[in-house]
Amino acid sequence: MCLQAARLFGLLDQRWRERAMQLNKLTGATSLPPTWFTLRKPDGLEGPRSKESRYRYKGGYWEARAKGNWSAMPPEVQQSCVV
Repeated sequence: MCLQAARLFGLLDQRWRERAMQLNKLTGATSLPPTWFTLRKPDGLEGPRSKESRYRYKGGYWEARAKGNWSAMPPEVQQSCVV
């Protein structure tokens, strides 16, 4: 079972990298945008992390999981999603 999971992970990782390279060629972007998160800019408040950009959950994952609907995900991930 672990070997099977490792193979699947390797396949997904390879496809993800290929997709990222295609996106880079088309748009110049260096990474794929996250599906269920948005980048939150620094808020200017005081504190140890106030000057850092952070990702914020925008919702949708639990609903997609409950319905088994992974259409928001890239095709290679959709094929491997089993709930």
